[in-house]
Amino acid sequence: MEYGRRRKKRTGYARGQGSGSGFIQAVILLLVFGALGYMIFGTGLGTKLRDRYAVSLYDRLKGHTQSTQAPGNFPTVTSVPTEAPSPVPTGETLRISLPAVEAYMLQMGIFSDAESALKLADSLKAMGAAGYIYDDGGSLRLIAAAYGDEASAESVRARLASEGYETSVFRFSRSGVDLLVTAGSGMLVPIKTAFALSSDILKQLDELAIDFDASGRSVEYGLGVLSEMRTNAANACAGIAEAKDRSRMLSYLSVYLNDISSMLTEASQNASDRTAFASSLKAVRIKAAVRYADLLSNIGGEAQ
Repeated sequence: MEYGRRRKKRTGYARGQGSGSGFIQAVILLLVFGALGYMIFGTGLGTKLRDRYAVSLYDRLKGHTQSTQAPGNFPTVTSVPTEAPSPVPTGETLRISLPAVEAYMLQMGIFSDAESALKLADSLKAMGAAGYIYDDGGSLRLIAAAYGDEASAESVRARLASEGYETSVFRFSRSGVDLLVTAGSGMLVPIKTAFALSSDILKQLDELAIDFDASGRSVEYGLGVLSEMRTNAANACAGIAEAKDRSRMLSYLSVYLNDISSMLTEASQNASDRTAFASSLKAVRIKAAVRYADLLSNIGGEAQ
């Protein structure tokens, strides 16, 4: 019996000692976790870790083993602020201006039904004109050609009028957009190149369409110019391929350049003779202007 009582006392003492030890361990753990919490949240380390591993996870999901940009340098495209600028994301910032589009289109009539417009469009194409039908809110405008300045369009209109053709000049335009692009230094040049090409393509098509008729250029020459333009568009798309998934505006730009490439391919395929190719060049010049106007509207609406 005495042995039993002594054993119980020892057991009770052991339990009390274990309880006290557990309490001390709990206090130590609280202090350790408190210190870690301060390091992570109080010093900003948690934000850095989150950004770093968010980038790594994104790249792993895309099949990459390393991030192509420094953490926090995702491309961002915003409208230029009219008031005091707010802090921008980490990275280098570049101001980009997408110029307005303005084309003076030689209009051969406005139709309410597509059948009548298509019949006359085919006649215009057979003469080397664009024969492009622009749907302007239900009004089908039949366009023979487009010019970069009003004087050129009026000159051609007056000549056609003297020959008995009823024509008018339709002014097509969209306002430009100013943007601020922030990205890692390695992405700024490809982004700038792609944006610049979006408007330069219109100038190149305008010059080619005029030069082909005025200077009597060969079809082979025209095909060579279109091929070079397609290559430039493809290279520009490749340059922003990584960034376009992280910016809606760059995605719009990528789709636009792909659409232009498809238009150029279609124009190249319609080169059976000079007349057909001249018609195709005038048409793709108009299509590109309309598509560029859509790009300005999309990006402008996104930037607001």
